[in-house]
Amino acid sequence: MRRVFVLLAVCSVALAGAVGAEAQTIQEIQEAIAAAGAHWTAGDNEAWQRYAVEGQRLSDVDFALLNSVGDVFQPLGMKDLPATLDWRNMNGKNYVTPVKDQGQCGACWAFATVGPIESHIAIAEKLNNPQIDLSEQELLSCCTLPGCEQGCSGGFTTSSYDFARDTGLFDEACLPYRHNDTIPCDTRCSDWQKRVYKIDSWAFVGPGMQGFFPTSAEIMEALQQGPLGTSMIVYKDFESYTGGIYTTVVGTYEGMHAVTIIGYNSDQQYWICKNSWGTGWGEDGFFEIAWGAGEIGMFTILPQYTSDGPPPSDDDNDDNDNDNDNDVADDDSAHVGGNNHTTTTKTLGCQ
Repeated sequence: MRRVFVLLAVCSVALAGAVGAEAQTIQEIQEAIAAAGAHWTAGDNEAWQRYAVEGQRLSDVDFALLNSVGDVFQPLGMKDLPATLDWRNMNGKNYVTPVKDQGQCGACWAFATVGPIESHIAIAEKLNNPQIDLSEQELLSCCTLPGCEQGCSGGFTTSSYDFARDTGLFDEACLPYRHNDTIPCDTRCSDWQKRVYKIDSWAFVGPGMQGFFPTSAEIMEALQQGPLGTSMIVYKDFESYTGGIYTTVVGTYEGMHAVTIIGYNSDQQYWICKNSWGTGWGEDGFFEIAWGAGEIGMFTILPQYTSDGPPPSDDDNDDNDNDNDNDVADDDSAHVGGNNHTTTTKTLGCQ
């Protein structure tokens, strides 16, 4: 089944309203955290210097509406989900690629597309500590779908996931990230078509109109398959986050932001997320956020990837698949979460 949704652009920064008073200093935020009894810490970091101190902002976006068609992930109401999940440590293996930095470009939508897809490739191919590094710049420079053309001024994750499905994403070395949306697409590597990874499809998490705001149970169930792209609202205090379980305590509305959810803790009710503000922010670039804080979970997207796998290594033996075998075409266990897709896509060859 396919449904039509109307989505908003993400990554814009336009002041509109406030939560409590506007904090101007780290000390004021720390005092607000203490007064609220919140369980996170604030401090000076790269994002705070970039946005709050230097006054650098992303360009405003008109919050244009976009009609987008996507599959709907239908939760099964699974029982006995694990109380905690973290794709950085799944049975001792890490399927999350390193944190990146979007810099002064409002390309969070591109990073929240590439990040989950990198992890789903790693899960399918059983790649521990994956070195997959796909190109966000490709989305800025080469995606011409409505919703991509705003580039550093914000974008639509629906459009970028459409692009990842229909055209595919090549590696970072083919077109490195330059914090700039004016880099021509034709500066990409000449053999880019041989370096493309494609997803089979993508799906909104949550049935029907709940795709705008899926429940925590629906997000938890989707996370059993792998990391998810999602959106949230950023308030000024979030820029000072250095650790703990974030909840908004003070500060103006700064805009929409897209991130990657990589896990959860259902006992303490928080999500574990990967941001795109570099490793000098948060917990080495990651953060924990209470369920519902900053409206986290809006427009949550699950990419779905099944493939023939990368070219097999010399010692590959299809008759004896194991964790060291990187050809998973005949290994159903590679399709984490019971992915029902039966078609495959050629990931490292011409389409």
